[in-house]
Formats: sequence, structure tokens, C-alpha cells
Amino acid sequence: MVLYPVAYPGFMWELISGKFTRIPAQAIVAKYMLDIGVRIDDSHLFVDRVGISYSQIAKAVGKDKQIVSATVQTIKRDKELYNIYSNLLPTCNLKNVAKVMGWDVLELTLSDPAKSGVLGGIATAIGETGISIRQAIGEDPTFSTGLLYIITENPIPGEVLKKLQRIEGVEKVALI
Repeated sequence: MVLYPVAYPGFMWELISGKFTRIPAQAIVAKYMLDIGVRIDDSHLFVDRVGISYSQIAKAVGKDKQIVSATVQTIKRDKELYNIYSNLLPTCNLKNVAKVMGWDVLELTLSDPAKSGVLGGIATAIGETGISIRQAIGEDPTFSTGLLYIITENPIPGEVLKKLQRIEGVEKVALI
């Protein structure tokens, strides 16, 4: 069941951050937990099925564990927040291991990450060459400049890079 239709990028973070406007230290903790997929189950924190301590989150964000505890309590008291944070999962990002595996990594800067059809156009341009896409992962445009990473099993020919550059909504293409 979808609680909120996503009307534009950042809708989820706007919903979440609105609950922390008067407590910015907790907003920092909540954002970090969202970014890495920290799930709340009752008052316990998990990355997938691995429990993590309040102290570990506190250290990662430069806050004390009382701030983390207060953030968890704020989330637990709010049904909307708890519905989000009790369902988070981490995502494996292959970007940093791609070279070890002999794969290519494309970094695409998108002018409007919410624009319909951009990812489809990119996938089509790559797929037409017979190159398999291992992963496509985008950074949340609320927190970044709309970066999309495409990891492919085979090298991307120069003509495909040029074709990608011509797709409406793609500002920049870089092989990293």
C-alpha cells in the first residue's frame, strides 16, 4: 500500500524533514538513516537483518547517542515516519567495485531526474549495442545534483557515449 504518491523528487524527504523542523540535530540523524537504509523495528536499528547500535549511528553523524535515541522516539511516535523507517532496506552499490570486476561505470548528470523516459532512453541506447547493464543506481536528487550511475559488463563504445549525451534530460556523461 502506497501512503503517498510521489509527486516530485524529494517528496519523501520533504515529508520527513517537515517532522524535524524544530529539531535539526534529529533531522541529521533521520537523513543519514534514510540514506543508508537503517530500518527501525520497535526501538532497535537494523541494516537489513544486522542490528546496529545507537552509538554507531551517533559516531557516523557526529552526534551523541541521546540524539539518536530521541530521533528513534520521534519516528516511533509518528505513524507516517514509522511506516517509512520500519520498511527501509539498504541497497548494494556496485560503483566502487566495478573496475575490480572489469566493468565500466558511466556517471550521468541529469538536468531533471524526475523527467519521464530518461532512464528508458539511456537503457535503450546501451541495450541496442548488446551490452548488458549490471546496475543502474541514482542518487536522490533531493541531496545531490541528480547523478545516475550505470554499471555495464562490457566497455561502452565512444559512439554510445555521444548518443547518451544527446538524450533529452542528460546534461553530462562521464566514464569513471
